[in-house]
Amino acid sequence: MSMSYEDRRKLLESRLKPSRYRHSLGVADTAAFLAERFSIDVEQARLAGLLHDCAREFPNDAMVAEADKRRIAYGPIERAMPLLLHAYLGAARVRECYDVDDDAICQAIYRHTVGGRGMTRLDKIVWFADMIEPNREYPEVPMLRKLSREASLDEMLLVGLTESIKFVAQKGTMLSTTRANIERKRKELRHRRRMRFLRFLVFLAVFAIFLVIAGFVCMTIYHWGSGIYAEYQIRHEAYLKKQAARAPEIDPKFDGYTNILVMGVDDGATSGPERMDDAGEPLRHADTIMMLSIENDTGRLRILTIPRDTWVPIPGSSYENRIASLYETGGASLVVLAVEKLLGVSVHQYVTIDMATFAEIIDTLGGIDLYVETDMDYDDPEANLSIHLKQGYQHLAGKDAVGYLRYRSTDLGDVGRSKRQQMFVRALYEEAMQVSTLPK
Repeated sequence: MSMSYEDRRKLLESRLKPSRYRHSLGVADTAAFLAERFSIDVEQARLAGLLHDCAREFPNDAMVAEADKRRIAYGPIERAMPLLLHAYLGAARVRECYDVDDDAICQAIYRHTVGGRGMTRLDKIVWFADMIEPNREYPEVPMLRKLSREASLDEMLLVGLTESIKFVAQKGTMLSTTRANIERKRKELRHRRRMRFLRFLVFLAVFAIFLVIAGFVCMTIYHWGSGIYAEYQIRHEAYLKKQAARAPEIDPKFDGYTNILVMGVDDGATSGPERMDDAGEPLRHADTIMMLSIENDTGRLRILTIPRDTWVPIPGSSYENRIASLYETGGASLVVLAVEKLLGVSVHQYVTIDMATFAEIIDTLGGIDLYVETDMDYDDPEANLSIHLKQGYQHLAGKDAVGYLRYRSTDLGDVGRSKRQQMFVRALYEEAMQVSTLPK
């Protein structure tokens, strides 16, 4: 079982002199305060501060031998001043005796006397806490403690190093940190400040560009939306005028609905060479005609299929013809007029679609889930039609959906086909109303 903080504290107390132990407690509390101020792990800093001097259990004259025993590398300065080795030994002792396996804590202990290149925030905090803990008493310590509450971590480190060098210089002992290193630190600090300012300027420039682009996009969207809204207003006003003009003719029970006439046209393959339009394209029939009536308040859908062989008066003529053939002679507008006269209701919108386009729409929606009520097998090479569907719930892609709608080889013939078309349109309407379909 790993040791707790309290276990480590008691073990440390048993190994150090009382004055050194009190110093260690002070460093632990100071390191915890600085860690909280600079937003790093408080407990990690507290433990590093507590154990930073754990190797002071060895006398000075034993430091070199203990370092050699553990094959710790050191230089001539440390050999001349063995006390410096207690930091290196401490990093090893916390692993040996105090059940510490945290590399960050070991490094902070290793560097707490003379520091090192690339010090982490934890390294700096333990180093500075060792200088200002409450049991320290020397003339500069009030100033350093004030810095710990106000200055940045790098500024604290720089001033602390300067004071340490002054102290060591006054003592006349060897320095492991040269004035050149101090000057380098100062240059690095100035460089970091300039880089921060430069990054801030770059950020402001990028932010300004973003605001300009965002403003342009917003204005574009606003003008686009305004154009659409204006067009809608014009159409809506025209619709209201038309509705007001026809008010006496409208049955109130049909008001509040939007009627959409859907015409599925064939590919003209059966028209023959003699049935071509002026552009040389085959003349087409309205193979499927359905009136979709959508209740405006609820979105409820009603479907009426008009059989393609229904005989209707030709608008503007005294003759009659099958309604499917009106598309060939007068296009969608003639079919719309015939349907309005046949049903006695207004057609607000109409949609004309061929089988290829219809298949693409179904594929774009990702297919349609539908129950196929019977096995469907039919081949017509001349019409390029091949239908093979099994009974049961099916996920129909575009090509299969076209086959399902065109299949009529059942006992009910066109009536059965019309019923299937209505079922399919309802399934398609429900799919189109799904939120997940809107991005498609």
